[in-house]
Amino acid sequence: MNEELIMNLLWNQLISTIMQLWIFIALPFIWWKWFKPPVHFSAWIGIKPVNHVTKKLVTTSLITFVVFALFGTALICVTPDSTVLANTKFNNFKLTTVLAMLLYAFFQTATAEEILFRGFFAKRIQHKFGYFKGNLTQAILFGALHGGLLLASHIGLIFVLLTFIFTSCIGFAFYYIDENMANGSIIPSILLHGCANAVSSLVFMSGLII
Repeated sequence: MNEELIMNLLWNQLISTIMQLWIFIALPFIWWKWFKPPVHFSAWIGIKPVNHVTKKLVTTSLITFVVFALFGTALICVTPDSTVLANTKFNNFKLTTVLAMLLYAFFQTATAEEILFRGFFAKRIQHKFGYFKGNLTQAILFGALHGGLLLASHIGLIFVLLTFIFTSCIGFAFYYIDENMANGSIIPSILLHGCANAVSSLVFMSGLII
């Protein structure tokens, strides 16, 4: 890949990141402005410090990351058509490509999706129907986003179902950690999500999967 293509990748990724962040934040922000809850928007969606970083939080987060990273990598390895995966565009270790990958991993996907699913959907549904229904609903929505039936013609219905189940479990575990160990902060799930995306991207960048 020549330097011009690599720079285009970086710029395109920057634009995509800004657009997705804006879109995924817009709905929560409009809701917040409309109902005017007595708390700042960032705290309302869970972007707030974790009051106490406990051993349980760290241990559970590490175990969750390792388990999902292993299963996620295995799922990528058996994908019938890896070209449908968003991170296949990162295929070398040049600085600009790494920067583009980090934008994708930690901001376009991790930050944007955690704000919408764990910060908005889960908390609003939990407020109305309780923790379990809030967590389960957002997990299903999260799984549906990643295991869309539109991909079935490319990778098969079985793989779509596996992707749906896998990402739904991830969403459920992330919110469990946020709510039960981080005082409602979504910072842990943003970091876990970003690291997981980075690992899956590194699989392609390393050339292990073409």
